[in-house]
Amino acid sequence: MVATFLVWRYVSLTIEGLRNESYENEITFITDEVQSRVNFMVDTLYNLRGMITVGDVDSEKWRNYFLSTAIEDRYPDYFSFAYVDIVDKNEAAAYENRIRTAEKNNPSYKSFFVFPKTDNAQTYPIRLLHTFDQDISLLLGYDVGSSPAVSGAVVESVRTSGPVMSGLTYLKLVIPSSDKTGYVVAMPIYSDVSAMELSIDQRNRLLTNFVGVWIDSERLFGDLSTVIEDENPALAYDVYDGSVLISKGIEGNQNNLYEREVTLLNKNFRMVFSGRSDYKLTFFQENLPMFTLAIGLVVILMWYGTLISILTARKRAEELANTATKDLKKFKMAVDGVSDHVIITDSDGTIIYANKGAERITGYSVKEMLGKRPSLWGGQMPEGFYEKMWKTIKVQKKPFSGQLTNKRKSGDVYEAEINISPILNEKGDLIYFIGIERDITRTKALDRMKTEFISLASHQLRTPLSAVKWFGRMLLAGDAGKLTKLQEEYIDKINSSNEREIRLVNSLLNISRIESGRISIVPKPTDMKELVENVVTDTGISEDKKTSEIKVDIEEDLPLLNIDPDLIRHVYMNLVTNAVRYSGKRGKVNVQVKTKGRYLFSVIEDSGIGIPTSEQGRIFDRFFRAANAMKRETEGTGLGLYLAKTIVESSGGKIWFKSKENVGTTFYFTLPLSGMKAKKGEVTLAK
Repeated sequence: MVATFLVWRYVSLTIEGLRNESYENEITFITDEVQSRVNFMVDTLYNLRGMITVGDVDSEKWRNYFLSTAIEDRYPDYFSFAYVDIVDKNEAAAYENRIRTAEKNNPSYKSFFVFPKTDNAQTYPIRLLHTFDQDISLLLGYDVGSSPAVSGAVVESVRTSGPVMSGLTYLKLVIPSSDKTGYVVAMPIYSDVSAMELSIDQRNRLLTNFVGVWIDSERLFGDLSTVIEDENPALAYDVYDGSVLISKGIEGNQNNLYEREVTLLNKNFRMVFSGRSDYKLTFFQENLPMFTLAIGLVVILMWYGTLISILTARKRAEELANTATKDLKKFKMAVDGVSDHVIITDSDGTIIYANKGAERITGYSVKEMLGKRPSLWGGQMPEGFYEKMWKTIKVQKKPFSGQLTNKRKSGDVYEAEINISPILNEKGDLIYFIGIERDITRTKALDRMKTEFISLASHQLRTPLSAVKWFGRMLLAGDAGKLTKLQEEYIDKINSSNEREIRLVNSLLNISRIESGRISIVPKPTDMKELVENVVTDTGISEDKKTSEIKVDIEEDLPLLNIDPDLIRHVYMNLVTNAVRYSGKRGKVNVQVKTKGRYLFSVIEDSGIGIPTSEQGRIFDRFFRAANAMKRETEGTGLGLYLAKTIVESSGGKIWFKSKENVGTTFYFTLPLSGMKAKKGEVTLAK
């Protein structure tokens, strides 16, 4: 009995020690996750400051940065980032007009203004926002200097030249309908990266802007159970900012609580956790002492010797304790289960970390990769590709994205999509690079198979469709005898349907030819005035004068443009035809062509049905047609705008539009005055 008691006591103490260790570790995991969230948004602010210091930023550059960094993949809807200007009060009106003009193509800036109006000598309006929070999205133009909590953080950030967290801010002071609270982290931007080494007065003279981030207090301290694998329900916590309770999780019993202070930048928070005695281990671990006691009793009843009973029970208890300890160590380690290939290199490109995904994709072990460069499996692209990549990430210190070909250890070549982000220190110096690579070999192969299938199917369809077309003409011409009026009407309907199918097949063929790179580009000096006027004339005939007025304004003395007239004619034909078709009999269509800098600038404007705002992001997708367009015109393939965009961009130009439903749509596109580059191919556009 004494031996059994000793074993039971030993196991009980071991489990209690394990409970204490697990409890402390879990709290550490939780507080580390809070620190990680703050560190992540601070790192992003440093990256933004580095990007903006290199050159000015507009809404497009701002949006592209966040698209390239994939912040939402790690912390979806957590952070709202802002770019803040510094504007003298007497220049506020001119500033508002300047921003509205600069962002005239962005509907969010149509009524941009600085608010609220204060008597401060300077205002700090939010010029750019990246957020998925509907309340925060209303703060475009908000003067952060009007908030005492935020302005205090702004002033302190100038003093320290680094990130500073504000006091608790209440969004309802700006947006009465919102009950959210949170914190703002502000960081100054200087016109010279060396400003951080200067005095405060010198830094103030170089101060240009601020970047900042808002995080909801519930987001900052919420959802922390996701870092704990077993999500132990016994561990709850409250969070205090001073005496203010900002996040509540403990219900009921307030005894036997445990406190941990957490420092985030310049602020201290107090996290109060439910008692250690409430913390539960696994069912087996919790009941291990009872199991041990039962085993001891069974051993006694079976007349095993006392010494053997003690040794057996002790050994068993130690094994169980060791197993539990190992499980906890495994529990502490991050699961290396990311499917993508992730590596970290120093500033010279030497690999210092690689995950399991890198092993799986490249075939090299982590040991083989460490200390080497990514050229171990790379080096398959032209030299110009790598020159551009290194210039972007090392000289310009900007993220780089692209597609390339690499080679596995086995010798197999594979296609990949890469995203490389440079990591900078406080001085803007490179520390290391983080590279993420995704194997897209199968995806690209499927795309090629799809394109080849479309091309093959379209080729096979053209022959019978052409036969139907010519037999229909022969019947109408009376080659098989005179037709009755009803028979002629039927043949006309057959021909009309057949022409629609031919246009669809031709569109499919053209797409497959362009995407596969098989199409020939034969540039020649082209009179753009003649080309556009012919398109307008042909459109009016084919659309049977569906629009009352087509106005053409072409700049006089346009130079001959060295282009492939068939390809560019297709672009104009598609845009003008759409404008006529969706404007109606009382509609107006304006076509304008002129030179603008180094480009030929074309505008096709209509007063038609417009494009719904919710569908504008997909208008250049293959086979997509807006809902109102399908109601207006049942015919259509959804391929014309995709093909037009492909042709324009492959010619070195850009195409974009603005539209308002029931008001009209305006398409813009540019072509370089230097013309198109010739390209040998197997086929031309299908007509």
